[in-house]
Amino acid sequence: MMMILLLLLLHLLLLLLLLLLLLLLLLLLLLLLLLLVLLLYYYYYYYYYYYYYYYYYYYYYYDYYYYYYYY
Repeated sequence: MMMILLLLLLHLLLLLLLLLLLLLLLLLLLLLLLLLVLLLYYYYYYYYYYYYYYYYYYYYYYDYYYYYYYY
C-alpha cells in the first residue's frame, strides 16, 4: 500500500514538473516574440527615419541645383 502511494506521489511530482517546464517554455516563447516585435519596430523606425533624412537631403541638393541653375 505504501509503495502504491509513493508511486502515485512520484507521478504527481513528475506531472507537476512537466507542467512547470511547459509553462517556462511558454514564457520563453512569449519573451522571444516580444523581443522580435521590438526589434522589428526599431528596425522599421530606423529605416523610415533614414529614408526620410535621405529624401530631405536629396531635396536640399535638388533645391541647391535649382538655385544654381537659375542664378
